[in-house]
Amino acid sequence: MYKALTVIRKDIERKRKQLFTKIIYIMAKLKMALSGLSIPDYIVRTSGISNSVATNVATFATPNPPLATIDAAIQLLAVRQQAVDNKQGKNATYLRDEAKKALHPLIVQLATYVSGVANGNGDIILLSGFKLVDDKSSVGELSPPDTFKRQADGQGTGSIRLSWKGVDRSSGYMASIAPIQTDGEIGAWTTYKAKRLSYTFKNLVSGQLYAMRVATLSAAGQGTWSITVTYRPQ
Repeated sequence: MYKALTVIRKDIERKRKQLFTKIIYIMAKLKMALSGLSIPDYIVRTSGISNSVATNVATFATPNPPLATIDAAIQLLAVRQQAVDNKQGKNATYLRDEAKKALHPLIVQLATYVSGVANGNGDIILLSGFKLVDDKSSVGELSPPDTFKRQADGQGTGSIRLSWKGVDRSSGYMASIAPIQTDGEIGAWTTYKAKRLSYTFKNLVSGQLYAMRVATLSAAGQGTWSITVTYRPQ
């Protein structure tokens, strides 16, 4: 009976995480991903976006601005870049930069249009050739750390410093400690927020065996607890 209930609980937890991930994805935000690109890469990127929107006409029926306007601006920028590549003087560089200045607001306007059509749906955003914002707000529940190191902290015999390997995209950690009773049962847990990749537990009883564990924090909240590690201060 107990095993059956455990399986049911695990299945419910798995489905909850899947639902949370789906909700986060539906609330996705568009990212243009144009900053820092060279002009040739900028041309390739904007051409790809225009082509993707054109290919998915059933989804993007009335692009704003019209794709013909965007394509003409991309073509002009490509011509101006070719003139720069051919070393046709400083005026060529100026005309190239002006062409990019004219194209960029058109792409921004198209991004606004796509965002309106998508209404937060990540699948639709990706269809357009644009990318998704990759920030902590789109991070689901993270796994706990799995590598630990224990050492006396030097702040007295009743202290232990527990450190761990960081989890990518975490926003922090929770560290917890509890005494292990003589019958092997774990007593009440006391939990602290760790500012770094370690936490020092203080005022421990000499000779008492303790259990310690860590959980990862993200925008989704606190993740599951790690494996338990033990320590007995001298």
